[in-house]
Amino acid sequence: MSASLELGTVEFTLSAEYIPDDQGWMFSGGIDHSVNVDDFITALATDLGVNPPDDLLDAFKKIDITGLYIEYRTFKEQSSQMSLFLSLATGGKFGDFLPLDNILVRFQTDGSGTMWRFDATASDDNTDVTALLTHINDKHNVSVSLPNSLVNLKIKELGAYYDSSLGNYGFTAYLEFGDSANVFVQIDLKKQLDGTLEKDVKGQLVFNQNTKDELTFELDLVSTAQATDFVAVYQGTDSTPLSLASLVKAIGHLGP
Repeated sequence: MSASLELGTVEFTLSAEYIPDDQGWMFSGGIDHSVNVDDFITALATDLGVNPPDDLLDAFKKIDITGLYIEYRTFKEQSSQMSLFLSLATGGKFGDFLPLDNILVRFQTDGSGTMWRFDATASDDNTDVTALLTHINDKHNVSVSLPNSLVNLKIKELGAYYDSSLGNYGFTAYLEFGDSANVFVQIDLKKQLDGTLEKDVKGQLVFNQNTKDELTFELDLVSTAQATDFVAVYQGTDSTPLSLASLVKAIGHLGP
């Protein structure tokens, strides 16, 4: 069974599948021709009656969508969900400081909220994370500090979201930390009753990612009048305790 759906400036031909576990239907499909980002998301927001993505996607407005996939799901006991995935041609530059490649934009609405998000790799890996902190301060009037050990690390990947139903923003930076570790920093900006944004910063430190020796530490930001530090906390996922030898092996490649 199939159906047609006109959404924004695009007409989709969707296949239909019944999902027994959810007692609902999933309609999905895509297009194989290019569409302008700005034209599509503007028409999409108007058609669905949702708030547009503010200025989150401004850097990509002149880029063409090279791949577009939609998924619409119904459920017996909860609101329907719609998800859109947009692959973009290379060329976006976020915040006038970070050129991006391999850009994936996602849109999701489920009756209780509307989320716009992008994830991308940095085509120029010479930009350190302080550029992102400056952007957040200048654009959203929120000052974010990171420990001195992280501020000069280069951005390898960047993700960001805007919840247009709540007015919240978020940024995820993937940083390379030494030869064997990666740091993932999540900066959420949550809208308060007075209209201001309040920061919530957390992260992960991952040693030997995607190997049998992988170790993951949750990072909690601790700020004092004198300094800002991350406290790393390890919690095992099974009954096997972390040996001191394993820890030394994991961090031994970081160097001084």
